[in-house]
Amino acid sequence: MLEYLKLLVDLIGHIAWPGLILLVVYQFKDELPALLKRIKKAKVGNAEFDFTEAVTEVKNLAFQAGISISGISGLFSNQDMMLFKEAPEWAFIKSWQKIESLLLRSNVGKPKASINRMIDELLSSSLIDSEVGNLVVKMYRLRNEIVHAKNPEISRGEVLEWLGLSKSVHDRLEQQLSSAGLLKT
Repeated sequence: MLEYLKLLVDLIGHIAWPGLILLVVYQFKDELPALLKRIKKAKVGNAEFDFTEAVTEVKNLAFQAGISISGISGLFSNQDMMLFKEAPEWAFIKSWQKIESLLLRSNVGKPKASINRMIDELLSSSLIDSEVGNLVVKMYRLRNEIVHAKNPEISRGEVLEWLGLSKSVHDRLEQQLSSAGLLKT
């Protein structure tokens, strides 16, 4: 009989925490969606990703490179802005396309290369600043993480900040590629 009592105590000990967690979730089930909407993180595979921290890191890298955030008025159509509101990850896709287009234009006549390889070649040839190259690579990775995240929570402020930042980086990259004679006007 003592063995059964000991088994019962062990069983209660093992289910107490999961049971308590289920009870708390059940008690706060109405408040839980509002709490989850404020979370600015997502999980991609096994990696967890913090959008606010990542955007801030890219912004700081840009400031270190002497790049300030541009205004975005007139840059995107009203339809685009509505789309960004409904699906913020589209802002990252659309703005990245402009940077990628510059890189592809600078690579005309050369064998097709990945974004990372194009940046590496531009850096090794000293055709762009290392700060700008590293920033573009960081932005490329951030864009990929956001686009491939499941249900990313991105605020409107982060979208607008990203759009202004990507415009500024685009302009600086275009300036450097033009100075190197890699872009035809």
